[in-house]
Amino acid sequence: MFVFFCIILGAARGIVFENGIVQTTYGRIQGSLRSGNGVSVYQFLRVPYARPPIGSLRFSRPQPPQAWIQTLDATSYGPACVQTISRSYRRFLPNMDFSEDCLYMNIYVPALDAHANNFSVMVYIHGGGFYSKSANLHDGARISTQGQVIVILLNYRLGMFGFLSTEDKSSPGNYGLWDQIEALKWINANIHYFGGNPSRVTLFGHSAGGYSIGLLLVSKHAYGLFQRAIAMSGLGVNRRAVTHDARDAAFRVARSAGCYNSSEEYNSESLNSTYLVTCLRGKTQQEIMMATKEMRTSYNKYDYIMRPGPVIDHALLSRSPESLLLDRKSDGFRTFVSVDVMAGTNDEDGWLLRSKLDNMQNTYHFDLDDGVPYVAMCDGVVTDVVRDYYKASSTIASKICQMYKGNSSSIDQGRLTLDMYGDMFYASPTVQTLRAHRLGLKRSGNANERQTYHFLFTHKPSFPVITSRRKWLIGAQHGDETWFIFRNKNFRYSTEEEKLNEEFVLYLTNFAKTGNPNSETTEIYWPVFDLETERYLEININSTVGQHLYRNRMSFWLEEVVALAQSMTSSSESIHQYLMSISDIFVFLYIFVITL
Repeated sequence: MFVFFCIILGAARGIVFENGIVQTTYGRIQGSLRSGNGVSVYQFLRVPYARPPIGSLRFSRPQPPQAWIQTLDATSYGPACVQTISRSYRRFLPNMDFSEDCLYMNIYVPALDAHANNFSVMVYIHGGGFYSKSANLHDGARISTQGQVIVILLNYRLGMFGFLSTEDKSSPGNYGLWDQIEALKWINANIHYFGGNPSRVTLFGHSAGGYSIGLLLVSKHAYGLFQRAIAMSGLGVNRRAVTHDARDAAFRVARSAGCYNSSEEYNSESLNSTYLVTCLRGKTQQEIMMATKEMRTSYNKYDYIMRPGPVIDHALLSRSPESLLLDRKSDGFRTFVSVDVMAGTNDEDGWLLRSKLDNMQNTYHFDLDDGVPYVAMCDGVVTDVVRDYYKASSTIASKICQMYKGNSSSIDQGRLTLDMYGDMFYASPTVQTLRAHRLGLKRSGNANERQTYHFLFTHKPSFPVITSRRKWLIGAQHGDETWFIFRNKNFRYSTEEEKLNEEFVLYLTNFAKTGNPNSETTEIYWPVFDLETERYLEININSTVGQHLYRNRMSFWLEEVVALAQSMTSSSESIHQYLMSISDIFVFLYIFVITL
């Protein structure tokens, strides 16, 4: 009765957590008050938003959690989803636990005002290529305190556990994305118990988290579950966001896991996918992880396709993200234009190439400490990227090589190599999405109701995030921006970097509250992105406003390469039609002859 009274009081005057306990739809949750070192929050850790996806629920859409009778202890961190935890990230984690029972979220609620409520809500979707990282990697307490917003970080299934797809009803795939939607449903139904406003939910995420947000932006199943989105170094139209040949990858995993006779000739079309899924449900986590590792190394030496990953399942994603962005009649387009969108990249996102460039040093006789030679970029990177995404077109490969050819300096060529990769996979998809958003808002009549913002993060951290950073790198690498959103105790920030962190968080939390990153306390005015000037904010120690990010390079990817790819498709279709017509003639002649 007392708990019920507290809830009624909270609805009227603000949320009061009696002894850190909150009542939700599913039961009572015991959190903890955390204060000191610049934070003051109630935190609720390891909060379940779905049933454990184990047993028969492995390779299935998530189910709502079952109610609990006893008060749920949410005072310690839960496990990450099944993965191999990278050594470089272990120092950032509170534990090394991982499990299939991992569909949990960490919730941080401001505690400075005991009677405050109606908080805006920011939901973070972590990156990691859909096969690594977790909600435990970052601490949401500082953002929650500084911005006076509720911050939620969530786990979702990874690897084959989250994205096994046989491309049929046996295992359609996208379970990790369905997890994110299930988490949003839980938040919409329960966040008011924590003092949050379910009509002011903002998604924000980096890399695969950005891909996820980009895909949710064009899914009818996400409509109404969030009102704003911040995508960092990743969006749904990124070519890596949707995998290729998912069925083939699934059967390679099955073969490695012993789910069919490996002595048979490999032919995924002739194999029974229902049996495959049933068999894999009976395998251990370790067996599936080992089989996944073998699958990923069974393709080309330098493979640029993420396997596994999201697929066009004709449910969560009815068709390609590109087509949904432009189809005003689609349900996905309705979701896209119903939210405010902020998106941006880092100027050295292309350093994701590092591991591949490392492996190329012996082949092309260079030292990555000194840069990258032209032959390594053109023959070693471009050729394989074009093989994977442009049907091995020699014309497109040649154009890319010409566009990013530098002078004789390996350092200059190294930077251009990273520009090439970053432009293709991050900068151009971001500009493409923001243009589509502005155009879509105009066509739908929402241009004055929803806003679009663009940023470029360029600050090189003074502290070593990763030990592989080469001296010739001068900007922000893939993921650097996250450490200036979630400040980390493992790093020593300079006074200027602390200010940058505060300013960046202020922009993001302002946007989450109002759809506008600006306020009376922001130093630099961040203008909206429009189709005429394409203004963006370059975020650094001394932030500045720019226009038309990398204008010539964006035109290359979004106009010239697109036209070449379309001409290839048209030519292929013409050849196919010609061959079909020749085939029809031969069939006609054969019938004519045998009837004589």
